[in-house]
Amino acid sequence: MAPGASAEDVKSMATLIRSNERLAMSLVPANDVRNEIEAVYKAGIDVGYFPALPSSATVYGKPIP
Repeated sequence: MAPGASAEDVKSMATLIRSNERLAMSLVPANDVRNEIEAVYKAGIDVGYFPALPSSATVYGKPIP
């Protein structure tokens, strides 16, 4: 994420990412919301943003470590 960052900086960034409430984010594995992601892709086609559906490989299917 940050080439050249110190070990302390990396640790701080990891702590912020894991602390979802501080960033007002709700991290979930992409595979858990695959249907929602595909709905956004379809909406992108409907409005002309995508010429075709993106590959299913664009949704990372492995669990978050």
